[in-house]
Amino acid sequence: YMGPSADPFFRQESVFSLLQLASRDSDKARVFDPAWVLDAAAYGRDLSTVYQEAEDAFRAIPDVKEWDVALSVACGGMTLTKLSDCLDAFPDPLDRANMPQVPLPQCLETERFVLPFNRWNENTIRQVLSDARMLDDRGELNRARGLMEHWFSEVAPMQVLAGVSGIMDDRGGRNEPHLAMGVDSLFEDWGAVTFRLGVTANRGNPSTRLEHESTYLFEKGWVKECIAESRQGDVYPSLKGFHPTYLSALEVAVEETSRNGMWDVVGKFLNVLLNERDRLHLGFRIKAAFWALKAIGEDAAKVWLEILPEVRKGKSSDARVEMPLMIYVARAIGWTEPQRGASAIASELAEAVTSQGRNVRDRRSLLLPLRAAAMIGLLERVLSKGDVKGAAALVPPQTIRSVIEFIWEHRHSLDFHEYRGQALDLTFELIELCQDIGNAHSEMVLSLAITEAESFPVDQKMPVLWEVLRCAGRRDRLRSWAEHWIGAQGAVWSGIGYSERAEIVGSLSRLARDEGWTELAAAAEERLRHHVIGYSSHKEYAFQEPLDWLEELVRSDPSAWREEGLQLLDICRECDDQGGDNRLSSEIENEVAAASFRCGPCSAWAFFKCIDPEVERYWLQTVRATLIAASKRAIADGVVTDHVDIIALWSCAVGLTRWFDRYQAQTMTALRDSILEAVP
Repeated sequence: YMGPSADPFFRQESVFSLLQLASRDSDKARVFDPAWVLDAAAYGRDLSTVYQEAEDAFRAIPDVKEWDVALSVACGGMTLTKLSDCLDAFPDPLDRANMPQVPLPQCLETERFVLPFNRWNENTIRQVLSDARMLDDRGELNRARGLMEHWFSEVAPMQVLAGVSGIMDDRGGRNEPHLAMGVDSLFEDWGAVTFRLGVTANRGNPSTRLEHESTYLFEKGWVKECIAESRQGDVYPSLKGFHPTYLSALEVAVEETSRNGMWDVVGKFLNVLLNERDRLHLGFRIKAAFWALKAIGEDAAKVWLEILPEVRKGKSSDARVEMPLMIYVARAIGWTEPQRGASAIASELAEAVTSQGRNVRDRRSLLLPLRAAAMIGLLERVLSKGDVKGAAALVPPQTIRSVIEFIWEHRHSLDFHEYRGQALDLTFELIELCQDIGNAHSEMVLSLAITEAESFPVDQKMPVLWEVLRCAGRRDRLRSWAEHWIGAQGAVWSGIGYSERAEIVGSLSRLARDEGWTELAAAAEERLRHHVIGYSSHKEYAFQEPLDWLEELVRSDPSAWREEGLQLLDICRECDDQGGDNRLSSEIENEVAAASFRCGPCSAWAFFKCIDPEVERYWLQTVRATLIAASKRAIADGVVTDHVDIIALWSCAVGLTRWFDRYQAQTMTALRDSILEAVP
């Protein structure tokens, strides 16, 4: 079972049970180590079972009586704790790694019995919904339906709101109760699972504000799932049969169908909402002006365009029209006023935004997205009439490329980053329109994609650029792109936090599979499954135990700084190289430096020589901080008492300090105070 040729999944499932049957409990401690834990995660085992194995291994340590085994089990336990923390913070990495499926139990815990309603809490509902999705994903539709019907057949959102703990929150100083944080996603997920499984839903008769809000969120989830999972021809009949109670749910339906390009369905829903326009949200009406142009044509859309004269001034009644909505205004005006040109439209609307008191650092941050949006309106209008040549003549390809490149560049003011995602989406739409136009416009897009792909981006641009190159038959470039990131020596395996690594591997492995590169994708996913644990890119405190250990070690043996101390510093640098945010690196550096000072000036000099300016990213800062911290410790502890040595240390600290830096001046003041306290 433990040999190199044994099946690792079968080993994970069998060894502990066999040791139990054979009454060889002591051998559990020899099996359980960090590698065992990482393999357990890689093969999708339930962590509660692995925790039980850890307990068995710890109990066996006294019987084994070997320190190496004790250390291995302890490290395995710490690895398991870190693994659990990683998956709690980022539950998706293993899902993205194409995990092997573990057989379903014959009966899930939620299938055994339904808890009394007064014992439900938020987690109870989430577990039921999660189990129902899992059963459906594994082809157990009848089990999934039965599970939902047993738990929710007589339950409406308003009842959950009133009777389940953790759903409402009346804290936080608000005048009235409100939904607890994250609960909105619970109601949406409930609605989504209800549609997905085709089970009936009890929406009750809500009356209070929160009852209406919870029921609306349920409908919103149902509507979004319906549109995401249904064919275009089935969407409208399904939603009509569901009969949403709230206009806001119909607004969601229009938004989602427009996002999915279901313009026939958009037109039908706009006709349903036509006489309810005054009751719709302002933001929806602004977006609907453009959607109506695409879905039902300019003549039929006139009634939806009535809002434009008011909002193009940057204000409607007492509400300001902010940039995300003004972008839709630019689209609509580009369609209805093609004679003006994109630049003129963008200038008018940018002026309208700034005239409402918005402080804009760089006006170009407004002009670029507005110009792109107006271009889209111009091109969509001509293409809707089938006039491809007219569209090609209307906006030259180089003009479009300039706008795209300006939006893609990184040198933008802070204003731009508020709606950068929306601006990027505009560039992707322009690329799609250029490909529809063809000829010089599609050649421009290919040239742009080739140029951008040279840097192997993995941001929002990646799927768009990948598709352009794929359609052009540039598979060699795509292969290089994939190999750069997820190959054996790929960039994703170092210098990147585990959450970002999982995102990149998940995206590129799917794209690689589509190209037939299954071995590359499978190898990357397999490797990712064994790299779930990583350093957090935000507030990593995993080095607390090693720091405690080092402090204890150098207290009895200061010379340990040369081996164990420097090894720990190397691990800190590895954490930094992997994108980790080690909040204890300076404390570890200071502890190692202080130990070297206790060993004498030659050791102290040797320590600072180990800080290589070619490797250390912030050499001056590191040397200054460790010198001052170690000097304070050495002087306060009586390690350095000679006045000449003290003055030498002070002089070194002065030479490394920038006096205009307030923080550095404060650390020098603290060093001075330590010297004055120690020197009579």
